[in-house]
Amino acid sequence: MTRSKWHIWVNAPTMVWFGALVAVSVLHRDITGSGWIMLHLLFLGAASNAILVWSAYFSETLLRIPPQVLSRRGQIWRLIAVNVGTLGVIAGRMLPETWLVAVGALGIMAAVADHARVLILAKRRAQLARFSFIVNYYIAAAGFFLIGAALGGLMGISAVNDGSVLVAHVSVNLLGWIGLTVAGTLPTLLPTVIRT
Repeated sequence: MTRSKWHIWVNAPTMVWFGALVAVSVLHRDITGSGWIMLHLLFLGAASNAILVWSAYFSETLLRIPPQVLSRRGQIWRLIAVNVGTLGVIAGRMLPETWLVAVGALGIMAAVADHARVLILAKRRAQLARFSFIVNYYIAAAGFFLIGAALGGLMGISAVNDGSVLVAHVSVNLLGWIGLTVAGTLPTLLPTVIRT
């Protein structure tokens, strides 16, 4: 499969989550807990898929390693785990079935942990490259996601219902998972976009 076809396929789930977000935003008055659902469609569904796909792509490029080092098959399994887990978390919250929330959260956490493991191994195997330090941002972001997902999973199964846990969950995911990924990508992406 060519690189362009590969990216069309692996980015398709991100677009599906965006489509679901649009649908829920149109029908939000008829859906209980629509605010929570829309946030999780955007951040857990769309953003997490995009982060897994693009941090792997940028890591391949920055580390100057062939695609097989990060294993496309492994990427597919991680994306499946994230998407099935996200469905589980959202469905579990809507039904409500706390076991579904817990299983979904664990599946997503396993996929992100495996993503970090693969990036660590790839960084060790790669040649020294000028911007290889950026991969550390992606690895750290995955670590923050695991903390944020654990907090979210605990809230989802009602083990913890504290405002400070909610603030920690949101902060760690927004600033860690998304913020570190963006901060790590900008030093190379921005100069490429403006052709400097």
